[in-house]
Amino acid sequence: MKTEIEIFVMNIADIINQPIEKYLHFFSAERQKKILRYKFNSDRNRTIFAELLLRYEIGKKISLPIEKIFIDRDENGKPYVVGNFFEISLSHSGNWVACSFGNVPNGIDIETDSRDALEIAKNFFTGDEYKILSELSVEERNLQFLKFWTLKESRFKCKGDINFSENIFEKNFVLNDGAVVGISYKYPGKRNFCHHRV
Repeated sequence: MKTEIEIFVMNIADIINQPIEKYLHFFSAERQKKILRYKFNSDRNRTIFAELLLRYEIGKKISLPIEKIFIDRDENGKPYVVGNFFEISLSHSGNWVACSFGNVPNGIDIETDSRDALEIAKNFFTGDEYKILSELSVEERNLQFLKFWTLKESRFKCKGDINFSENIFEKNFVLNDGAVVGISYKYPGKRNFCHHRV
């Protein structure tokens, strides 16, 4: 089987604070309740646009309108396409939303904020990762922190843990405003690790 993963990233800066009413009809009543629990429209819109982007791109791939594609969550909160078309993942941060889908388990994460990089790294990173960060300039540290974090988060979304023993392909993309996207997916061959600037 050929491994196929598609990745989509969208900047929503121009629409992040729009009223959400015109988009809610795309979601089930239960999903609408969860979306409306967010206090701010910007948080609601990140959730809405990440899922609509995913549904739109899947719809293009399989020739279905987004109204016919439904996303639900399993008991652990992991999203899936009702009818099991694809393995999927969603993420959002700041003015960005991201999604991935494919024929193998995958996870995506996008991050824009490297707040308190060393403090967070102390609690969540390995000793080697922390050492690397502590030896960098603040600007380099923030970017490297986001690279480490997005790979950890995308791996968790892909597998449910961050165990490095399985064949997982991992890659980062740095966007033009400094946002970082991490993607992980199961791969039947040798595990690779690389960074790519776009």
